[in-house]
Amino acid sequence: MNVGQVSSFAYPYGDYDTTTLNIVESNNLSSARSTIDGSAFPTSDRYQLPRRGVNSNTTIAEVKQWIDTVIANKEWLILTFHDINESGATYSTTPAIFNQIVDYLVQKNVPVVTEAEGAGDLYP
Repeated sequence: MNVGQVSSFAYPYGDYDTTTLNIVESNNLSSARSTIDGSAFPTSDRYQLPRRGVNSNTTIAEVKQWIDTVIANKEWLILTFHDINESGATYSTTPAIFNQIVDYLVQKNVPVVTEAEGAGDLYP
């Protein structure tokens, strides 16, 4: 199976150090996502991009607030999802919450892009 060229990276378990950062950068990846909570903007380190993780304790109200804030501040919000199911596991969210997030993004006319596309827009 040909999946194409790798252009962005997510640090496994958010674990990285200077050596890892140097490897990612020296391999000409467009970006790398960390586990730092927050949103990205042009001065963010493209190899330590912040994100917001959606898990079993995350409410739709929280996600809507994140979305509204980045729209108002012209920032980039990277949402991460591990599992979308009814398990209630820590790193899961329900299909109902996921659908509400998608509907809100559509309602707000927010473009949904891959990490590589977002990094390309943020760091031309």
